[in-house]
Amino acid sequence: MALLLAHSVGTQVVTFVLRPTMSYGAIELHVSAAWLGVLGASFAVAPLVLAIPAGQAADRYGERRMAVAGAILLTAACAAFLAFGHTIPGLIAGGVLLGTGHLGCVIAQQALVANVTERGRHDTAFGHYTFTASLGQAAGPLLIIVFGGALAIPDTGRIYLWTCGLATVLVVLSALLTGSPRATARAGGEATGVRSLLRLPGLAHALVTSCVVLAAVDITLVYLPALGTEQGLASGVVGVLLAVRGVASMGSRRCRCRCGCWPACCSSWGSGWGWDSR
Repeated sequence: MALLLAHSVGTQVVTFVLRPTMSYGAIELHVSAAWLGVLGASFAVAPLVLAIPAGQAADRYGERRMAVAGAILLTAACAAFLAFGHTIPGLIAGGVLLGTGHLGCVIAQQALVANVTERGRHDTAFGHYTFTASLGQAAGPLLIIVFGGALAIPDTGRIYLWTCGLATVLVVLSALLTGSPRATARAGGEATGVRSLLRLPGLAHALVTSCVVLAAVDITLVYLPALGTEQGLASGVVGVLLAVRGVASMGSRRCRCRCGCWPACCSSWGSGWGWDSR
């Protein structure tokens, strides 16, 4: 479990420092507000298409392989930003790779939490998992302070370089994860359809709520750097504001971990169908 939680923190650190850095890279290129929206959407387009197949792949091939694939894609995203982040197509390609890698890592993590936790302890386990995810979300933006927080735009190249190293460590952590012993047994089972999942009690409501929350978080990650630059705020101030959002999320998830107020549908979802860690 400690290795899994470290993997969760690392995934979110890489993701939540790169997403605002993408915006700063676009601002350096003097793009319009509409192109910032395109960059933000690039993170979500591939996961939108691949979410269901990725969940089925986790069932078939196991959580460890899915985590390794996700970490490799995160590393590829960092390399794409480093090599081509000075162009709009490079930023979009990096965003697509980043979103896909994040999807693979998160599905593997959620599947492991769901499949290795003792019956009756899923609420606490998911609470601890999402708490550590929020820890990574709070720590990631603070790296902006390290790489030029007093400047209006941080040193994006150094951020891309260091996240390459962090993503490489994440690949090693992924290889060390132990898959669920039930993964092989589930592989031959019948795949659960979207319609049957939507009939689970409370799931449709949870999905709508998640969509609203994720949209708000995504807009904040993409446009707060632009707003800060427009208002003359140092990039370090923007990093602190984004970190405060992560800390608030940690407080919320710590509360849920203690009071056990996760919806009942949480523990009934199959591999790859857990709460989105954002």
